[in-house]
Amino acid sequence: MGLESLFSHANPRWAKIEFVGSVVYTGSAQTENKITHRIFLRFRTGITTAYEVVHQETLYRVKRGFDLNGRRRFVVLEVEELGLLKSGGGIYV
Repeated sequence: MGLESLFSHANPRWAKIEFVGSVVYTGSAQTENKITHRIFLRFRTGITTAYEVVHQETLYRVKRGFDLNGRRRFVVLEVEELGLLKSGGGIYV
């Protein structure tokens, strides 16, 4: 028995997704809080570690989010890639 995701409120929006460098990944893996990607999107409040992001068929878990440059224009989410969605709608292959 594991975690089961519930996608109750899909909220499509534009975002830029980029891989983190190997130094960031290695450092985060040593603390067991792996960060594999950063996602940039228009500023919004209320995003917590309970959120997940789906892009095409890939699922990401939010590890932390912060206001880029403190100007309330963009938010950066540091996420961990969890893998591909199942064709039946589940979260893992």
